[in-house]
Amino acid sequence: MLRPSVVARTAFTYAALSRLARGQSRRGPLTVPAWADGAEPIAGEALPRITVVVPARDEAERITSVLAPLVDAPGVVEVLVVDDRSTDATAEVALAAGARVIDGGELPRGWVGKPWALQQGLVAAKGDIVVFLDADVTPDPRLPAAVAGLLDDADLASAQLAFSIPDEAQRVLHPALLATLIYRLGPLDSTMRIPASVAAINGQCFAVRRRALIGAGGFGLIAGIPTDDIALARSLAAAGWRIAVADGSALGSVRMYESAGEALREWAGRSLALPGAAPRPRQLFDLGVVWTVQGLPGLRVWRGLVRGLLRGSVRDGFAVLRPYDVGMLALRWSLQLALLRVYRRSARPAGPAGPAGQDGATNGGDAPDWLSLLAPFADPVAAAALTRGTFAPVRVWRGREI
Repeated sequence: MLRPSVVARTAFTYAALSRLARGQSRRGPLTVPAWADGAEPIAGEALPRITVVVPARDEAERITSVLAPLVDAPGVVEVLVVDDRSTDATAEVALAAGARVIDGGELPRGWVGKPWALQQGLVAAKGDIVVFLDADVTPDPRLPAAVAGLLDDADLASAQLAFSIPDEAQRVLHPALLATLIYRLGPLDSTMRIPASVAAINGQCFAVRRRALIGAGGFGLIAGIPTDDIALARSLAAAGWRIAVADGSALGSVRMYESAGEALREWAGRSLALPGAAPRPRQLFDLGVVWTVQGLPGLRVWRGLVRGLLRGSVRDGFAVLRPYDVGMLALRWSLQLALLRVYRRSARPAGPAGPAGQDGATNGGDAPDWLSLLAPFADPVAAAALTRGTFAPVRVWRGREI
């Protein structure tokens, strides 16, 4: 009779492998429409009218980098900043950068801050298509047109961006945290049919047709859920919406956190466990998946390193690794190699970004961040952080309870 631990490990491993297998069929990288690249529009071609909505709360120091490339971007009729009751000069900086600014209203009962800001931007937008970008994104001017182009064959479109990581510790930790999402969600840009209950988008960059989303209920669908992007994708997918996600790392980068400590506190502590977007049994099952295929093999690597140092023999130290561990570690490093495309060495500049290809500011640079290949050594930390976020999530963001 099989031991319960063997049955559990088999179930968790099968779940992880079946999710990763969705990567066998993936959408190609985000492409820029010819008209957005300077070509003459085809006769009779209806060009989109795009509003870019940027929700912002106390973002005065970095909001220029997302706004400056977009003011005269192809297809963009306005850049709209929803000033979510900032205590700094966010509104003044945004106005100076050429954006239209609306003052966010007081948070209604039952709403979380970001969905409320997104809802206000959706209602106020003048464009037919709304592209939502986070304030920590540095876009290529052609990014809105490119992600809007996905709506030709989808109802909700999203782009995965490159990561610009400013400090060495986070360059190792951040990819380990991201890997916990991939083991739980699979590749977001898969073209395989997946259940609505596991649908997902990247909330840093997504696009919808304005009237369609308002008609579906807008962000009121996920008003009280902190992980708004995942919850929105699952709610709309359940209603029959087609979702498309593509690799947009050549057209934009995002600088999420300034330090590893901030990533652990803000990402792992607040939203990485997908509170509200995933039911509790699913959260707990996925936690088992992460520990089985990622956290425990990483712990055994640590144990082997310590044992090898104490005994003076690397070979003797790593004798503690089981064949299963070796297989999972090989899989893990293969995943990290695939993620090199989204981890770039250059950091986002403090000032406005120039066009892509001039200084690398908008696409995160061309050189892969090879330091990210050390991320599997941080896997036990990532699994522990996910555990803490599952059982004791942070419920405060920038001084406001969520």
